[in-house]
Amino acid sequence: MREIAGTSRNRRKSFTIIHAQEDPMSHSYSCVFVHIVFSTKNRMSYFQNPDLRSGLHAYLGGLARKKNCIPVAIGGYVDHVHALLTMHNAISVGEVVKDMKRLSTLWVREQVCNSGKFTWQEGFSAFSVSDSVVPRVVRYIRNQEEHHRALSFEEEMRAILDKSSSPRCAEGATGG
Repeated sequence: MREIAGTSRNRRKSFTIIHAQEDPMSHSYSCVFVHIVFSTKNRMSYFQNPDLRSGLHAYLGGLARKKNCIPVAIGGYVDHVHALLTMHNAISVGEVVKDMKRLSTLWVREQVCNSGKFTWQEGFSAFSVSDSVVPRVVRYIRNQEEHHRALSFEEEMRAILDKSSSPRCAEGATGG
């Protein structure tokens, strides 16, 4: 696998990361950005400690890399995580999120005084992201603390759905 980093088309920041992959299908190319969001069970505020939060984000980035995905930005707030990843063409979003949640659950339990109570909420949200808005999504993810001074997680998710989904996607978004 070759990874090539370049600059985004608007030249403001260098966020575009291209996967040029030769395995498992010869001459395959993919550059798919996905914004993933998942929350703690019952929206419990487990990540009030900024050091724990930043450690979790770094750990999640490492887990994404182990799945051959590239973490462009990972952030979140006290009760949820946002991850902007470029996806590898041989793995599904669901597989990546499943592993990120499963392994990070163990990590959080280890970090928080062996708390066996921590778990993530079932499910996740995932949105495709156009190259032209990657810098805006990165800023959004990095400024989560600021966003949540005014918005709850539920309000944030509704706003994301309103901005990024087609009406067809939004209809099924609250069901799972």
